Formats: sequence, structure tokens, C-alpha cells
Amino acid sequence: MKGATMFEKEEILLELMVNRHEVFRPGGTLAERHYYSTYALSWIELYHANGTIAKTEFYRLPCHTLSSQNFYQPDGTLMMRCTYYSDGTPRQTIFYDRHGFIKKVIAFY
Repeated sequence: MKGATMFEKEEILLELMVNRHEVFRPGGTLAERHYYSTYALSWIELYHANGTIAKTEFYRLPCHTLSSQNFYQPDGTLMMRCTYYSDGTPRQTIFYDRHGFIKKVIAFY
């Protein structure tokens, strides 16, 4: 597709009180999905080229003290979850096996 560019669309999800902003790759596959609350960016989802979710990042809102990131295998299986305190200091990292079971936990104190 010569000259193709990523394109974007926005949608308001009234039941969640957030706006959703989507970014698509050339050819139309979903690349990113951003969710915004009335306060700030709430979370981002990044997608593999095959359409499965690659990573989610959750951002701290005024009422929360933690943020987290989830990383996924190309088949959609959760691979790793990292949690952070509001100042960005790591709290814990959880690794999962191919079946979704916890394989290892690293906690930071």
C-alpha cells in the first residue's frame, strides 16, 4: 500500500466515562488503543500485527497510588505484569508461564 499511513479514530464510551482513541496500521489493523478519563490518561493497549494484545499500561489516577504494565505473548497469553508506585519506583514484577500460571514473583521493598 504505497503512501499508506496510520489513521486514528476517537469514540466516547459513556458507560465508562472515558474517551477511546484508536491508532491503526496501514492496512487497517489496530496498533494502539488509548483510554482517557475526565482526569487523565487511564490506560493504553498496544497490539501485535496479528491483532492480539501485546501490552497494556495502566496509569495512576488521582484516586490511585499504583500504576502497572502488562506484557502479552503474540497468542494473547499474559507474560509479565509490572507494578509501580506513584513516583515510578518498581513495586513488583510477576512472570507467567505459557498457560497463564505464575512462574516467578520479584517484589521490591
